[in-house]
Amino acid sequence: MILSKINKAIKNPDKAIRYILDGGEKGRQKKIFSVISDYKQDIIPLKELQSFLGINLSEYYNELITNQDYKQIEIRLAENWRNLGAFGLTECRLLYIICRIVKPEIIIETGVASGLSSAIFLLALEKNDKGHLYSIDLPPSQELNIEIGQHTTIPKNKRIGWIVPDSLRNRWTLELGDSKKILPQILDKLKKCDLFLHDSNHTYEHMTWEYETVWPFLKNMLLSDDIYRHGAFDDFVAKHNNCKTYKISNRMGIIKLV
Repeated sequence: MILSKINKAIKNPDKAIRYILDGGEKGRQKKIFSVISDYKQDIIPLKELQSFLGINLSEYYNELITNQDYKQIEIRLAENWRNLGAFGLTECRLLYIICRIVKPEIIIETGVASGLSSAIFLLALEKNDKGHLYSIDLPPSQELNIEIGQHTTIPKNKRIGWIVPDSLRNRWTLELGDSKKILPQILDKLKKCDLFLHDSNHTYEHMTWEYETVWPFLKNMLLSDDIYRHGAFDDFVAKHNNCKTYKISNRMGIIKLV
């Protein structure tokens, strides 16, 4: 129950983290960090992903959670928890594993905010010693959040993608603007996409548009956050037979070409 509330708080930072006791800012950060670094919540999704891919994933998982750059990311998450809108913790750790297995040359993601998923992808690309991440983000605002029905924020005085370490930015291209304009431009230039992650405007129409736009260029996997909101993911899968799918905690969906 506690872990569920914390995961919800990541995507809804306006909601109070009720269970955290008084004890000063450092005390709260310590409690939050203990939740971030409690990996028991990953056990079942990790086993399910392992079954879906048919590959032993323990080596890549242990590689991530013992990585010092990743530990620094966890610390920064704890320090900025109150004003943070970010990708789910378990889902992000599985993104790392997927990237290490696929070893993509090109990853495209829509939606960045603080840059947690971007940082995880870039950690994996660095370990792969190949590949480049192209990220598209429309800077969050109160008006935009109301329009698309979500709550994305970044800490005050921070820039888009602030959580990405400088040491990993050489494999990263960040484009600010509407994915409806930028995504077709990137695909037209690159002609392919090995991994695609949707985490931007979560309306049915926009999610479907992004899936359909990237599909002709896709070489391996399409990943989508917040698939529980409506039927866009399931409806898209029903239209395409040359794939298999897996859902992580009903939040993130994976479509793998076969």
